[in-house]
Amino acid sequence: MALLNTANRRHFYRHPLQLALAVLGIALGVAMLVSVDLAVDSSRRAFQLSMSALTGKTTHHIVAASGSLDETIYPQLRRELGDVPMAPAIEGYVAVRDQTLRLAGFDPFAESPVRQELASSSFSALVDLLTDPGAVLISRITAGRLGIGPGDSLTVEVAGTLKTVRVAGFVDPEAKPDPALEGLLLADIATAQEILDKIGRLDRIDLVLADDADEVHERLRGTLPENATLIDAAGRNIATVRMSHAFEINLKAMSLMALLVGLFLIYNTMTFAVLQRRTLLANLRILGVTRRQIMREILLESALLGLCGSLLGLLLGLIAAEGLLHRITRTISDMYFVVTVTEFSVSPTALLRSLLAGISASVLAALPAALDAASTRPVRTQRRSGLEQNVRRWLPKLSLLGLVFGILGIVLLYWPNAGLIPAIVGIFLLAGAYGLFIPTAMLGLTGLCPSTAIPSIRLAVRGTSAALSRTGLATAALSISVAVALGVGIMVESFRFTIADWLEQLLQADLYVARPGQPGIASEPLASSLIEDAVRLPGIAGFSLGRRNFVESPLGRSELLAFQPANPDHPAFRFKSADDRTVWKRFMAEPVIIVSEPFATRHALEPGDSVTLSTSHGQKPFVIAGIFFDYRSDQGLVVVRRDLYADLWNDTGVTSLGLYLADGVTEEAVKPKILGLSRDAGTLLVRSNREIRQASMALFERTFAVTQVLRLLAIGVALIGILSALLAIQLERTRELAVLRSLGMTPRQLTGLVFTQTGFLGLCAGIFAVPLGLILATALVKVINLRSFGWSMDLTVSGAELWQAPLLSITAALIAGLYPAWKARRLTPALALREE
Repeated sequence: MALLNTANRRHFYRHPLQLALAVLGIALGVAMLVSVDLAVDSSRRAFQLSMSALTGKTTHHIVAASGSLDETIYPQLRRELGDVPMAPAIEGYVAVRDQTLRLAGFDPFAESPVRQELASSSFSALVDLLTDPGAVLISRITAGRLGIGPGDSLTVEVAGTLKTVRVAGFVDPEAKPDPALEGLLLADIATAQEILDKIGRLDRIDLVLADDADEVHERLRGTLPENATLIDAAGRNIATVRMSHAFEINLKAMSLMALLVGLFLIYNTMTFAVLQRRTLLANLRILGVTRRQIMREILLESALLGLCGSLLGLLLGLIAAEGLLHRITRTISDMYFVVTVTEFSVSPTALLRSLLAGISASVLAALPAALDAASTRPVRTQRRSGLEQNVRRWLPKLSLLGLVFGILGIVLLYWPNAGLIPAIVGIFLLAGAYGLFIPTAMLGLTGLCPSTAIPSIRLAVRGTSAALSRTGLATAALSISVAVALGVGIMVESFRFTIADWLEQLLQADLYVARPGQPGIASEPLASSLIEDAVRLPGIAGFSLGRRNFVESPLGRSELLAFQPANPDHPAFRFKSADDRTVWKRFMAEPVIIVSEPFATRHALEPGDSVTLSTSHGQKPFVIAGIFFDYRSDQGLVVVRRDLYADLWNDTGVTSLGLYLADGVTEEAVKPKILGLSRDAGTLLVRSNREIRQASMALFERTFAVTQVLRLLAIGVALIGILSALLAIQLERTRELAVLRSLGMTPRQLTGLVFTQTGFLGLCAGIFAVPLGLILATALVKVINLRSFGWSMDLTVSGAELWQAPLLSITAALIAGLYPAWKARRLTPALALREE
């Protein structure tokens, strides 16, 4: 076995570039996998840590149906339930320079039994919080990042208004910073109310209740006002974290696609390594080496390749995770909840998972080559044609296997109520099935080359079929990567056009007035005097009113919009599977609600179903009159008439005002007048529908930035794969190319031959990528996005993307052919023809 190991290792020592390409291919696949894993895990862990620090031992929350509690409820509960640990809470987000920090208000006298971490600050700092207006505590990590310390002033922006606070000390008093408190500002309740403009109100009251505290539950039901609800804290936190679950799954699926392409690369490398050592393996078999020993040796080689590539991939992934983390957290903060993490945490589990995935993929990819080497007879192994004959005999079986995989993929993809993960598995099966058909299709394409073609072209094209065992797989890998790029590109373009049409229909007013907000937090209402004065301005032809809030229900915390349209007879939404005017007429006349498509999809609701919402008068059931298209969030939206909302929630506030301008009146002329009506003009956003569309499209581009990066990396892995295949062909055809040089072919003609063959492979990959790209785009648009986010979209295919796919694959193949062409040009016939 020592002789076998030494003989096999020397093969890779003599072909370092081939070894490096194999290791790099698996390294890039693992790097994508581990970087996505670490970035996603870091953002989720950071949110969970910060939530744990802010909730502590809290088991339940008391929240209001209308969004905020009257602060007088807290002392009343303290008097009547004095033996129950409880503490008031206020939370909001403030901007400091280019960072978002969480501001939490707390009561130092009530925190000890609820949140020990927040109550453990130094005594002097707590005294400053209670006696010094505008005093805050800051986490050590955040303070170090901002370059500030105790005694320094800090300017924060709240809803567009700049306010100054003074740092009284650190939240974490110990010398060792606490990562759970990163991005946190802590203030006394009164100070937080003032900074966040929540005077006299609380966001919630946190309680610590025992599991068997049935008596306390009964007392609370008799004490709480109708507009207050007791909810489970753990369930609410879990529901918040699960918001981004589908987004994370899709990112991980994209990273696995790169590893799948890397698997093709390892297969190609190990197959060619076995082919190059056919004489050595045959001699070893004649000398008594068993089939099991040869198979074990090849699998061990693949495992070592996988280990080296995976270790390099872990290093690259750790580097890439930092850049990817910013993009992922930006998207999560835009769409779901604000994440203040700035550093990624290294999860040993994620590293081990990616390491095992890389090694397992390598061994799996090398298994066919190991079986072939172990099962082939010694004499036959010495013939190069044996492998190609085996491949051609296997083509019908591969096509049949591809048909089975394709049918199974379609079944999983369109299985009713199958969920997201089976659909993604179906996508992978379809891509794999298509790849199994590509060698057969390539054989058919090479047969179309006419006998009257230029000899060099005919020689290059027929040469690809002669080395089908490698060119077929390399083309399949490049084709799948380009198809993924095409499919994702069509999906993104379809989404872009759908959102543009939706915004055009939704944004009917000319100007919109609102306060800045954050995901998951209700915006502050506009001053009633501002609204009254604004609608009376000259040039205002009409107006609409909206109130966004959050309500509790058996389905969880849901976003609610109370809407008053400018024209009650004109539908303000586009409805799904129903007549818009019929649904709208019912909505305006009856005590019903309409819900967004993501909300209905997430909770399996249909028109006519009932949804129970917590109102100021207790739990009330509402019938769903219709389902409307909405792409603002995948968490869903419930819409109720504003007059009905005012009656049931005792809330007449308005968070958004839409203004319709008369003919001839410009937006630029009205904006200054609206800002002049408010004393706090800095807290107002006055934007035209055009500006909102531009901001929405910019948010859309940020959301898909991560997808674009992963798509390019997958193509990079395929580029390395086809380079490896071309090098293998060039090395194997050294004697053939030397004969051509001896017969009079010039170095330039030899270079042209290599580039022609390379371009043909790229052309084949591009042609094969188009149908698969369209299939993947249809699956992504019609199935994956609907199951992931609840969004149904129209498929939009532009001619540019269809011709860009072959151009991309040809370009990638030609780039990969630069080095093999250079090697062929420098070929010395005499040395190449010499027997080893």
